[in-house]
Amino acid sequence: MAILNIRESWEDMGYEAGVESASAPRVFTVLFDNADDPFTRPEMAWNAATHNVRIPYIYERHPSKTWLWVQRKSVRALSPCLFEVSIHYSTRPAGPADESQIDPTVSPLQLPWQISWGFAGREEPIDRDINGDPIVNSADEAFDPPVTRPFYDLTLAIIRNQAEYNPLLAADYKDTLNSDYFYGFAPGIVKCADISADSARNADLFYWHVHYQFQMRRIGWALKLIDRGYREKVGVDGEGKPIYDAIMMGTSESGEADDDQKVPVNQPAYLDGSGRKKADSAAITVLEFDILESKDFSVLEL
Repeated sequence: MAILNIRESWEDMGYEAGVESASAPRVFTVLFDNADDPFTRPEMAWNAATHNVRIPYIYERHPSKTWLWVQRKSVRALSPCLFEVSIHYSTRPAGPADESQIDPTVSPLQLPWQISWGFAGREEPIDRDINGDPIVNSADEAFDPPVTRPFYDLTLAIIRNQAEYNPLLAADYKDTLNSDYFYGFAPGIVKCADISADSARNADLFYWHVHYQFQMRRIGWALKLIDRGYREKVGVDGEGKPIYDAIMMGTSESGEADDDQKVPVNQPAYLDGSGRKKADSAAITVLEFDILESKDFSVLEL
């Protein structure tokens, strides 16, 4: 078997472009000698090569229109030894933006980001109404369980194409707070909820669709817990260390436990924020704990 020559048919060259795609054809002829099996010639013509010319491969770039790649090839016989190889170069817009409106000659890495805003809901306890008045029953007692209402966090989602994706960086930033202003929000308000990615390919270009998700909480991200317990602080010893006593059920109007009813509470009692049992008419105390690390979000280049 021998390939005698490969020639390109220049009269079949062309170019077509629109808002959604661009394409260009090239046509080659491959001439074989007659010393082989004719039924194998279509496959051999597919990627035929000589010392100075060869048939382009799938996903190979166009020699002059570098935004086009070989998407399809076809082979047909013109004679028992002469085969025509048609090369179809094209490109399609790729990426997270509105693909029908993108110039097909633009690299996926240059496409606009997709940015969306939304809300995420949560339930939290409240102890005052919209007028600032305590939420209590007619005997001025706080409700148990406490009243809750829905609160909503603003969310920001960004999708962009990137040449690289670093999963270790994503893991390092997940569930961290902004240490500096980020999209106009003060430090400590924005939480990086997630950074995930999907691999993508446009011809010979391999890249990533990277999804960034952020959540903004106006009051910050401190852990909030109702101050409750089975004991209270009753003083300090000679070394200044706190002294604790179990909280008893059956208190008199003076606040002292009756001797015959000094039984420890069987469920957590509300505390006042300083370690003492809360007065029935006092507002519920919510304790706050900082549990999330802060990081410089400018590293994400968003």
